[in-house]
Amino acid sequence: MPSSVSNPLKKVPPTFEFPQFRKDVGQLSMARRSIRGVLLHIDIDPAATTVDTLITLLDHFYEFPEEYKEIIYASI
Repeated sequence: MPSSVSNPLKKVPPTFEFPQFRKDVGQLSMARRSIRGVLLHIDIDPAATTVDTLITLLDHFYEFPEEYKEIIYASI
């Protein structure tokens, strides 16, 4: 058989690559669930809230967790 013609019977071993853990997508999913969980308890319109306002609000509740707890228990 000429060298320019490939042998159809010669099998090329498949290359196996381990799937990468999708850390980036996992972090986005976790952030989405966490933000949604907070927004369910706070009386704000997510469509009308800027990211800056949300971060300021989260910082406030981080400094004063009792206020956040009051809101959570009042909404149940």
